[in-house]
Amino acid sequence: MASYNLTIEDGSPLISYGPSGAWKDATAQDTAGLPYSGSSLHSTTAPGATATVNFNGTGIEFYGGYRPSYGTYTLTVDGNQVASGTSTSTGVQTRQLLASASGLTNGPHTAVLTSTGVGMDLDFVNLSTQVGVDGSTTTSTVFDDASSAITYAGTWDTSNTNAYLNNTLHYTQSQGSAASLSFTGNGVAVYGTVSPDHANVQISIDGKMTMVNTQSSSISELHPQTLLYYANDLDSSQHMLIITNPGQQDAGGPFIDLDSITVYSASITAATSAGEGLPAPTALSNQSNDSGSSSAQSRPHSGLSTGAMIGIVVAVVCAILVLLALVGFLVARRKKRWQRLEESPKTPVGAELPLQGPNMRFTPVSPQQPMPTFSRLVSRMSAHSIAPSYYGSNNVANSSFDSTTPVAPPVPTLAMPRVPSRAQQAVMTSEPMGNLVWHEYARLISITASAYAVWASFFALFYRKFFWDFVGGTLRDPGGLQPAPSAAVFISIIVKAPIIPIINAIVALFILSVENPLPLLKSLSIRRSMIFKVVLLVFQAFFSVLFYQGTNAALWSLIAILCYIRAMALGETIEEAKANRGQGGRA
Repeated sequence: MASYNLTIEDGSPLISYGPSGAWKDATAQDTAGLPYSGSSLHSTTAPGATATVNFNGTGIEFYGGYRPSYGTYTLTVDGNQVASGTSTSTGVQTRQLLASASGLTNGPHTAVLTSTGVGMDLDFVNLSTQVGVDGSTTTSTVFDDASSAITYAGTWDTSNTNAYLNNTLHYTQSQGSAASLSFTGNGVAVYGTVSPDHANVQISIDGKMTMVNTQSSSISELHPQTLLYYANDLDSSQHMLIITNPGQQDAGGPFIDLDSITVYSASITAATSAGEGLPAPTALSNQSNDSGSSSAQSRPHSGLSTGAMIGIVVAVVCAILVLLALVGFLVARRKKRWQRLEESPKTPVGAELPLQGPNMRFTPVSPQQPMPTFSRLVSRMSAHSIAPSYYGSNNVANSSFDSTTPVAPPVPTLAMPRVPSRAQQAVMTSEPMGNLVWHEYARLISITASAYAVWASFFALFYRKFFWDFVGGTLRDPGGLQPAPSAAVFISIIVKAPIIPIINAIVALFILSVENPLPLLKSLSIRRSMIFKVVLLVFQAFFSVLFYQGTNAALWSLIAILCYIRAMALGETIEEAKANRGQGGRA
């Protein structure tokens, strides 16, 4: 016969704890930093406390922890003691084999683990079971709750977190809501969650009904991916599995849910699958695919459809193109403004002060004026004339003459510049000293935003949270906020694998190397391009706003973008300092 193993976590309803109140469901704080399976355990300090498992199979193993405060225990199978031991140790050890029984006949058995000392804990149980006939092999096919092979009736909602298989879960609180799967196989296992707010689950195979209690008194926390039910005594024909919410709460809540269904098939040859001819599931485990082969195949995440993801990408690309078009318009406007300024004269042009270049010879701009004509002077003797005898016997009379027509225009009187008075200096200093340099202001904000983005990305590696998970999410108690299905793709690249924080850190570090240029970048003119900086800040703002720690960096990046756009609108340019021009490198 074909053998396979099943793992039963400590929170599974397949384990019955007694007496009531003797066992404690550990919280996340109790297992913090310890490698317990499923991050959970059940512990007891009461002598005589028991953990009972009814199963069909050939063997069973109980795993737990060793601690200095723990004591002894025994294991009985079908009323016979088969093992005993102690879980006392000098330090804390987890996932230790406490007791086991093997070589049992394949059939129904009852195993009871009993604490006979001062305390112990139970982590999980492994079952060994068989299906099929001698010489056959087992293949398993996993149907995720989002698989099209599963049919839902009634009112069901979905939840998406990394605690669930493929980050998806279907749940309902409506009485009579059901999920069904038609399959061909020799065994089946149903997985879901266990929580105090859950109701009983009614599971039937080919009309044979079983009631599963998912909210026993020994449960105080949410346990995801927990085995709720399994059957291994089926023949190789087609079967119908139906999971129903009967509305029986038993002091619990109204919820039931479904995470996945695993079908086990026995076949004589490895190439034959008992599931052939059925609709292909949309999600498969890494154990087998629909054909029953042993090759691994990844399962797609349910959440945003392909069309929705394409729409988001197109929208982001269009937004970036619009932004670039706006920046290009502002740059073209700036160039035209500078052209007009260069074409306009720097000083007034007139006949008396023509416009000159540094290498121009003087050429009057105004037409040459004709020489003035002077009328004949009418001479008259002045009273201050010098007598002819003054120079001897010269007969020429030396006289001074008065003319009614000026010979040349008067020469203006020039004065030396004077130092302004104290009153004038006070008026001058009260005026504004200068204008704000917007691109330098934007640079300082950009450096602040990028430094914060690096810090936020680092912490996002350890405390992972999609910031917008509350949009369309469902608040459950306990269990917390369950994000909407549309958030699955972001949870995968932020929570499950911190891809977005890593990309954001790289972008932020590059912006810092541009704004406070490294020696290798000083010689590149692109580092003085405000358009290039705006594009980098757009990407930084987009990546930062997706995860919890980066929202402030996204806000500051947007402010820096607006300041750079203002600088370009005013025609500002980023020039190299005069002392550094032509030096490059470490200048």
